Amino acid sequence: MITIMDQIQRDCDHSSVRSARRIESAIACAERAQQLVHRILNFARATPPARTSFRIEDLLEGMGEILVSSLPRSVFLQFDLQNDLPTICADRSQLEAVLLNLVINARDAMPDGGKITITAAEQIFLPGTEDDADPKRMVHLSVNDTGCGMNEVTLRRAVEPFFSTKEIGKGTGLGLSMASAVTRQLGGHFSMASQIDIGTTIDLWLPAPDG
Repeated sequence: MITIMDQIQRDCDHSSVRSARRIESAIACAERAQQLVHRILNFARATPPARTSFRIEDLLEGMGEILVSSLPRSVFLQFDLQNDLPTICADRSQLEAVLLNLVINARDAMPDGGKITITAAEQIFLPGTEDDADPKRMVHLSVNDTGCGMNEVTLRRAVEPFFSTKEIGKGTGLGLSMASAVTRQLGGHFSMASQIDIGTTIDLWLPAPDG
């Protein structure tokens, strides 16, 4: 795809600034997608993570274009981000792949259109009574859609590797299992909630070690 876009860029009439910019944007998105595919494959091979400190809002700002380009016009993407979020320490590439997969899953759950809302806020996570642990400062990252939702049976199996309700060739079944695994590797917490004909919410609580 990148090679084809490069050829189109060379052949196009550069007198049209708008067309040139659109082609440049398409090439950038294709390159970004290529990188994310490699990252997903690396995750599947259990490649050791390369963790760095960064802020969620910076990560989302860098991903904005590819997230929007992955959606049809009928799906609206909304961000609700708290200001001055604490930094997290994670493999940025892994988290980018997780977010892209969650947005694509949400898109596929809304064939007739809808809204995806990505929220991020600082929270104090209170472990359950079965956990002998103190409350933790976390960044709560949530992806919500207004799609078809999942029944209880599907919801219970959703994080199983390679489990998918999509047609053959339209899904890997790795998106949610990857999100769960990456979150837990960071010492965070992962949860899902879903209702038929209402939508699905994926919640990731990511430790904020600078607190």
